[in-house]
Amino acid sequence: MPEGDTVHKLARFLDAGLRGQPLRRVELRGGVRPFAQAARVNCVRAQGKHCLISFDNDRTLRIHLGMHGAWHRHPQPWKNRGEVHLRLETEKDVYVCLQPKDVELLDAQELARHPILLGLGPDLLAPEEPDWELVLQRAQKFSPPDRFLGEVLLDQRIAAGLGNVYKSELCLLGPLPLGEGNPFRPRAGTHPFSPVSICSPEQLRDLFWRGRRLLQLNLGGWPRTTTHDASRPLPGSQARVWLYGRDGKACLRCSSRLRSRYQGLAARATFWCPQCQPLNLWNEYYSKEG
Repeated sequence: MPEGDTVHKLARFLDAGLRGQPLRRVELRGGVRPFAQAARVNCVRAQGKHCLISFDNDRTLRIHLGMHGAWHRHPQPWKNRGEVHLRLETEKDVYVCLQPKDVELLDAQELARHPILLGLGPDLLAPEEPDWELVLQRAQKFSPPDRFLGEVLLDQRIAAGLGNVYKSELCLLGPLPLGEGNPFRPRAGTHPFSPVSICSPEQLRDLFWRGRRLLQLNLGGWPRTTTHDASRPLPGSQARVWLYGRDGKACLRCSSRLRSRYQGLAARATFWCPQCQPLNLWNEYYSKEG
């Protein structure tokens, strides 16, 4: 499932190509929608992991890519190859969405009362600073003290935008005080299967704050990184992530063998270092600024 930074980048890409464009055709799950004959795209935006395409007739498409969804752009003319769940045609281009989890067309009232969108916590990639008190209130509402920390970070009802990559990485990187420090530098690690009760409210807030900073710094045109600022050239090769997808490989900090295990009802792969991230404890460690 795409992380919030991926969805926001997709929304920017789609907005650049579709904003203000009259649509020649809209094909939604095999059906041609008549409204497209006069519809013009107002804007494309992201809300958490949801992409919202708004039209000038007060209708909106909500798209959630899920695990396998993807967008593609093709020049006109282009014929469908295989099943296309969503097709948007402008004068020059065809935008197609394949294998999304959800696609639905909503009128203004349906959008305003949509249960999934209304249930989302503050978007960590919103332009304005999230209401951190609200984030903590929602964490308390949806998370009993024995809930695993990794599940809390991934819960979109608490704060929207973090995905499975950031979940694992943040448990190693640890809290980052609001407005301080290098978000790529590890400070304190704990096990993703530790109960959330080991976090003080300030520590939990600061974990989400670091997540927001990492999401923001990965909105450029480079592969996602959690180990260094990819907008700045670095000599030599450097791993892009501390943990994710590196099961059995050496920890970049202590050389211990990394481990993984599925977590939560959705059985999401979760990675950790047994040395840097002791169960039920914060392990403080510091590195020199790079």
